[in-house]
Amino acid sequence: MCLSFKRSEWINCKALFAGILLALVFPLVVHAQDIIYKIDNKIIEARVLKISDSEVEYKRFSNPDGPTYSILKKQVKMIIYQNGEKDVFDQPAKEQAPQKPATEPAVTKTISAPVAYSVVSYANARSLLLNENINSAIVVYAQLVAKDTANVSLGSEYAFALALGGIYDAALARLDRVWKLESNNPDLKYFTSQVFLLMGFNQLAAEFHLESDIITVPSWIAVKAPALVQKYKRNKPSPKSGAREELVKEFKRANRLAAQDANLQSISVFEEITVKHPTEFLPYVGYSIALEKVGLYTNAANSIEKALNVIGTSPEQDETRQYLEKRLLALKTLSNRTVNTGSPQVIPTKVTEPQSRPMMAYAGGMIYSNYFNLNTKLGYFFTDNGNVSVNMGVTSSGGSTFLNMGLLYYQRYKKVMVGGFGLSANIGNSSATLYMKISPGFSIMNQQKSSSWDIFWDIEVPFSQKYATAFGFSVGKSFYFGNR
Repeated sequence: MCLSFKRSEWINCKALFAGILLALVFPLVVHAQDIIYKIDNKIIEARVLKISDSEVEYKRFSNPDGPTYSILKKQVKMIIYQNGEKDVFDQPAKEQAPQKPATEPAVTKTISAPVAYSVVSYANARSLLLNENINSAIVVYAQLVAKDTANVSLGSEYAFALALGGIYDAALARLDRVWKLESNNPDLKYFTSQVFLLMGFNQLAAEFHLESDIITVPSWIAVKAPALVQKYKRNKPSPKSGAREELVKEFKRANRLAAQDANLQSISVFEEITVKHPTEFLPYVGYSIALEKVGLYTNAANSIEKALNVIGTSPEQDETRQYLEKRLLALKTLSNRTVNTGSPQVIPTKVTEPQSRPMMAYAGGMIYSNYFNLNTKLGYFFTDNGNVSVNMGVTSSGGSTFLNMGLLYYQRYKKVMVGGFGLSANIGNSSATLYMKISPGFSIMNQQKSSSWDIFWDIEVPFSQKYATAFGFSVGKSFYFGNR
């Protein structure tokens, strides 16, 4: 059972199964995509390699090991990189008309829409999408996701916008990334189903969003989603058996994606393979592994049953059949979900609302030989990078102990700089003093944006001339809660 791909003549079954399983045990690195926006409103999902004075060189995101393409710089309006940074290219007025690309392959879908991405906000991204300004919505979502990579709901919506724009590989890649963060997130399940619907995989879509899940359809998209899916759904060609060389290539690609834990992308490729080559049993085996990894045990078992039907009852396949029957039994044991063949586009009677803005809590302090302070904060985010915090602490210096209380506004700048200002009161030694407090510092956020290590310099300027300006220093850690 090797890669000769001759029907019913796949030799060395045990070795090849071992190869597949070994590949799935050692995940590789999954790269994020850059997005190239052309002046004719076409979008290219890519990995940008080089920008010269006249050209942009890139590889297609869906084929990072493939050929290098180039496009004239004058045909590019903007590039948004995977980390959220962007390059905007000024164009001479006479060259603003759509240009026919010389070397760009036809891999994208054109959606005429005004460019309205100057306001980078959650509300604007949703508004653009609902008004079918798909390209502009993608631009805004890309910038939001770069600032908030751990927000599963936001990443899921971004994937849906990409799929509406016909950028299916990038949509599935985004879903694979957030799937690792919170696989049971209802928004993630819903938008995964919508992406597969847009790709024409109705059965897969139904499995990711069962009838019992319809109450989790986000309220902002519930009414509009069916019309969007109907309008932008891919027109799939009639299945035709491909060449053997294509089968081998796609089979390797699907296994490589599964090895990278890009399971949704792998599922998509295996679905295409099994439609084109229904009489080859090994793709069904690989398909079952990818389905099992995302918890679709019933589908995985069905895929093994199809593999058993293909190999039949010939004596030379006894060893393979025994392996598959054991795997089928294990999958049926794991399966605890009912197969649903209905449409996931039902408008719900109850919907979920967006989660509240995040909150934060901080604890820190500093100890010297004759100085001690302990500071705590509890804050609420009114903007993505700004929060109002209630501060409380204890300071001991020179034999005197003071209780500190205050209300400050903190703002993050340039990812690591933080500044705060507000009012603070020191209570101790039978007196109370009101200060204006300024707290500049540094904050190093972890990758999941769930916590940060912080250093603050506290400067307290008294409103009364009887007291001197006070200086403090603290090191601590902040924790972030809510919909980040």
